[in-house]
Amino acid sequence: LLAGITSVACLVAKAREMVIARFPDQVWQGAAIARRIDRGLYQALTEASTPPAPDFKDFVAQPAVEAVDAANGIFQLRPSAREAFLLRWREDPSLKALAARLIGRFANIPDPLDSLALEIVANQTTAESIFGTIYNAADAGFDLAGCEAVLDIVRQRAPLLSSDLRDALAEREQYLAS
Repeated sequence: LLAGITSVACLVAKAREMVIARFPDQVWQGAAIARRIDRGLYQALTEASTPPAPDFKDFVAQPAVEAVDAANGIFQLRPSAREAFLLRWREDPSLKALAARLIGRFANIPDPLDSLALEIVANQTTAESIFGTIYNAADAGFDLAGCEAVLDIVRQRAPLLSSDLRDALAEREQYLAS
């Protein structure tokens, strides 16, 4: 267990890996690509887990997870954790398949920001269209917070962005800053 541990930092990293390993990769992948995670999404991500995944309450107690609205059971990955997981799996084709499966499973996603988050992984052409639509609507309504929210969704998935989506993000960031 302690083989190869040469410092406190190595020990902390090893402990973090052990905690993360308690949950199937698909849970961390789903949490990284989705905007938010709740009990329903967690169950969708763990329904086929063998052995069974730990309970949702154990997942949301992880240091990589933070509450968005704990009273309503809505959580998200901390930005640093999201980035680390996306960097780890950015070349993994199962990430795109998982995003497509979640889009199909939750076909009537009411919040377009949630759709955008998944489409960035599943279909960047569709994501670029959704991004433009949401951003332009917020801009037309002089909703600066809405514009920032859309930009944040795209920024948080920077390791996965195509050059077109990266250009669209840069263009809108520059527009908002002016």
